[in-house]
Amino acid sequence: MTGWKDAREYVRLALEIDHHLPGFVDAYFGPQELAGQVRQAAPVPLAQLQERAQALLESIPGDPDLPPSRAEVLAGEVFAMHTILRGLAGEPLTLSEEVQGVYGVQAEWIDESLLDGIPGQLDDLLPGPGRLEPRLRAFESSVEVPAEIALLIL
Repeated sequence: MTGWKDAREYVRLALEIDHHLPGFVDAYFGPQELAGQVRQAAPVPLAQLQERAQALLESIPGDPDLPPSRAEVLAGEVFAMHTILRGLAGEPLTLSEEVQGVYGVQAEWIDESLLDGIPGQLDDLLPGPGRLEPRLRAFESSVEVPAEIALLIL
């Protein structure tokens, strides 16, 4: 986000959402001073955070420091923040509205019978005997990247 005039506001907004919804920010490598300021302050009211998210969203289009592809990604992320804040504030959202707002995809119902064969396919794909769930956990563990290695990649 180098050069984007609202980058600090974006990060601050995410940290302030995390104040209301712990775990919203799953990893933070920015200035500890900023994170400390947000942690030590009282949570900002949700209505105020929604207004700031809306203002941030409106600042993205046409920003000369943002290439169009980056502006599109940021707009999606800020729109997701705004949607999450709406839900935290108690606004009733349909499942479709929430999925569209947070993930940027249109949810659609499918015939659940289409899912009937999936356990058998997974059973064929995952090695070993026994129940499917422990084999799936074992496979996931086998491809997990330890945090100390992931940090080296960053």
